[in-house]
Amino acid sequence: MTGPYYRYKTFMDCINHENPQSISTVKPALRKLKYLAPIGVIYLLCNTYFPIKHIGSDEYVHHPWGIAYQLVYLVPTFTGFRWRFYIGWLLAEACCITLGLGAYPFETDPKPGQGPTKTLQEANEDDNTKHNNKKILNEDGDTHR
Repeated sequence: MTGPYYRYKTFMDCINHENPQSISTVKPALRKLKYLAPIGVIYLLCNTYFPIKHIGSDEYVHHPWGIAYQLVYLVPTFTGFRWRFYIGWLLAEACCITLGLGAYPFETDPKPGQGPTKTLQEANEDDNTKHNNKKILNEDGDTHR
């Protein structure tokens, strides 16, 4: 139940990657993990002041405020429970990012969940074509770049 979802092709691309050091994965993983501290604080506060075990107690069931107390108590309890999943998702996603799963060079024009739309060879050919077109335009005097 944790982590991002990838296609089999993306997994195989990660396993068969020729040069895994060519793509930096530490900075993207740290960008994801920067949210871990505030989420962790919220989780600890909710779990400390509104523990789930209180819901099964007689004090909770027979509280003088009745159902109003029960409904209000459920909000921070559910919030803490939900943040627990967010922490797991962030850690799992950071692990996948660090591994390089789903990381493709920018030149391949990758799409989220789909992988690259061009091979490196096609990307290099496109770059060469663009470079040659700029040269032709510069030689004709149409542009001055």
